[in-house]
Amino acid sequence: MLENVSIIIPFQTDYGPRAEAFEWVKKYYSTVMPEAELCLGIFENNEINKSKAVNQAAKNATRDIFVIADADIIYDPVVITESIKLLNEAAWVVPFTEIYDIPQKLTKKLVKSDPTLPINVELKHCQKVNWLYDEFAGKLNVIPREHFEAVGGFDERFIGWGGEDDAFSHAVNTLCGQFVNYEGRLFHMWHPPSHYNTNPNGQANIALLKRYIAASGNKEQMEQLIKERKKYLANQYTKDESTLSTCKICFSVLVHKDRELVKQLVENIRLYCPNSIVVLYNGGDDPDLCEDLGVPVCPTSHKLKRGFTTIYFLETMEWIEELAIEYDYFINIDSDSLFFRKGYEEFIEEQMKNTDYMAVSLRKPEEDWYIGKEMKKDIDTWKQLFSVDPLYGIFNVGQVINRKLVKALLEPQLKEKLTVSLTKTNSFGTDEILFVNMAKQLGFRIKSYPRKTDSKLIRFRPYFTLKEMIDSINLIEEGWLCHPIIREQSDPARELIIRLDSEHYIKQFKTNQFPWYENDSYRFHPSIPIKTNFGNDELIVQSDGHLCHYWEDPINKTWTKSETFAEGVSGTPLFYENLSGQFVVVCKLEAGGAALWWRDNKQIGYPWNGPFQITQENIEPIMLSQTNNGHHFIVCKSGDKLEYWVRRLLNQKEIWEKAIPLDS
Repeated sequence: MLENVSIIIPFQTDYGPRAEAFEWVKKYYSTVMPEAELCLGIFENNEINKSKAVNQAAKNATRDIFVIADADIIYDPVVITESIKLLNEAAWVVPFTEIYDIPQKLTKKLVKSDPTLPINVELKHCQKVNWLYDEFAGKLNVIPREHFEAVGGFDERFIGWGGEDDAFSHAVNTLCGQFVNYEGRLFHMWHPPSHYNTNPNGQANIALLKRYIAASGNKEQMEQLIKERKKYLANQYTKDESTLSTCKICFSVLVHKDRELVKQLVENIRLYCPNSIVVLYNGGDDPDLCEDLGVPVCPTSHKLKRGFTTIYFLETMEWIEELAIEYDYFINIDSDSLFFRKGYEEFIEEQMKNTDYMAVSLRKPEEDWYIGKEMKKDIDTWKQLFSVDPLYGIFNVGQVINRKLVKALLEPQLKEKLTVSLTKTNSFGTDEILFVNMAKQLGFRIKSYPRKTDSKLIRFRPYFTLKEMIDSINLIEEGWLCHPIIREQSDPARELIIRLDSEHYIKQFKTNQFPWYENDSYRFHPSIPIKTNFGNDELIVQSDGHLCHYWEDPINKTWTKSETFAEGVSGTPLFYENLSGQFVVVCKLEAGGAALWWRDNKQIGYPWNGPFQITQENIEPIMLSQTNNGHHFIVCKSGDKLEYWVRRLLNQKEIWEKAIPLDS
């Protein structure tokens, strides 16, 4: 009976408990339901969209009965076979009336065991859920393919968790017929929970679900709602096809220390390269450096010495191939790199059409090149691997290696030779020689990054200054990745890059767990929080044209509103603690222009002062800071360019003017 069944499972990995449980669930299906077709819908980027994942999996399904199952549930196959019998009379089936939560310890034990029937879980050790309601139709459905297609599948306008199952239920019940329950039992495996209140799109999902509820039972209204959805999807897919790269990059990052900066880099890559994946190699002293970052970490990671890190490439390549990670290009970037503009994925896709390997500053290097001199220490070793006449050199960061070349490098005999050579070498910096010359030796095509500006943006030294970063953004239209950026949170160039898309980083502070939350997300705008000299995380919220200050108690982690200190403002405020320990805020004004406020943290009561008009021009402040000599300045967006506004003393009066801070 299961020969005609496609099991549809949507999934997004957390590279943690969910992923571990899901690997076991897949083994369970192959063990107890081998006749069924397993169709996976994988969330390909950071935005959770269960509906899209279900629909994608359904497109790959070839059978007539769909079993739509969450990735974290298990059940006896009898519930499916009995539900299929019910399809003779019912439009579709929700094949359970009980759900039992498997606790964390038991889940961990279960995933280390072999899947069996009966399921190796005792009810007395589980918790029966008490939230099931009569019309609940999530977790597991059995539905004929024709009915799934009749309602257009799931509505992909539901983003994040919540609402999509109920909307699907209302649509099928209205257009195809009411579901029936089979009195079966599900087991739900433990993982960290997700809720409406942790979903920035939760309120939008609720609003959309209410429209389905209103249309429930009315075929004409429901068909209109589905027609509207199809029009939305047609526009969305047209947009996606015209703007997104189809290539899949695996970014490999060697990290050593500073967990917060590692986390920041991962977020940066995900923001600017949404079609790509990130893997980490922990080459530092802290074994917990990369724990719980939601990124896979190479299990053979170990401490590496500066200049002798090339082995990490091979270990990471071998590991991602073992994991069967889907990718087209393997790209190495250092932990002091950051993206500052979208478009790198499209750039790589275009540039790699006619080559297999690409790197910055690919050349026949000069005689006094330090790395070339180092190579001569083990010249006989390298001659056994590749020709040194001519010898090619590159700059390490941003090496692009296509998957065919990766697999060639991992051919067992060659990989063994490479591993031994890299383990024993005394040559410093072999990562700038090995892969380009191996690619050439193996008959693969090689090329340099195509533009002169590429080597200006990706280079060994000097570190980027704020001024150079702004000039790069303003003057270099086809540039995406920059290196090196100082590995300090307070570095001005780093701060600018983060603030270029501050809304991305502010999203997490716009959920209803915070006291400033409002149902309409457009009515309130928190700043990026800062760690102040008081030892607190603090921020400013613009709400209904007012500015309010909040601080978080570092012990009990509760946020408290101190006071409202300004009105007549708009947009997202900038918040900064200056060199004197004063709080400084800049925000746009409803009447036009922008103004500044400051709080005197040395006076009793911490009084706020302002507003002090900066300009009446239409600017978009994105960064607030100070020069080394104490002058406050802001960086603003003006059209598609960035510009400075600096506060100076003129005739003993403070004024703001467009300028370049000389010591920025």
